[in-house]
Amino acid sequence: MDIRKIFALFDEKFARNLNDSSMNTTSKNCREFLRREKKRKEKVMNLKKVTILLIAAIFVLTACEQKGVYKTPEEIYEHIAENAQPELPLMLDISEERLPDYKVNTDDAKLFVAKEAAISAVFVQLIFIEANKDKVSEVYNAMLEHQAQLKEAAFYPQAQQASANSRVGFKGELVYLICHEGAQEIEDILTEFCS
Repeated sequence: MDIRKIFALFDEKFARNLNDSSMNTTSKNCREFLRREKKRKEKVMNLKKVTILLIAAIFVLTACEQKGVYKTPEEIYEHIAENAQPELPLMLDISEERLPDYKVNTDDAKLFVAKEAAISAVFVQLIFIEANKDKVSEVYNAMLEHQAQLKEAAFYPQAQQASANSRVGFKGELVYLICHEGAQEIEDILTEFCS
């Protein structure tokens, strides 16, 4: 069959359908379908907009929450232990009963983590104290006194280096003492983690 004949037959059928009365209902159905499809697309777009706004709100709230996230002394110590360079030696807990030895009144501290090297020749101490709001300066001064005692007690060259590099500071209610040869780097890790 010739291609021209096929097109002629198609044109003839199409022309007949134009004159057919059923074409009116077909066009009404098409218009109705297009109107419903347009409404459906609008609903989908609105749902997409709402979803995007919800996701954006979640991200914003998460970012704001992370900026103000409270870090416990234990979380701070664990983060430092994982990231400190050079690595921390084997560390032992300093019990609450020994806090007065560090000039800290136990009533002034809500939470604390105090660690020291298991081997006394390795001169490393990390003390993180969450002080009561009205006692931050007292705990800070106690840590300064303890830092001075560490400097006096240092005998070995490594101990002298660690005590000379030691840092005492506070961030909000957190008061800390870092006695380690890499105290500045540890303080930087702490500052980044707590900000």
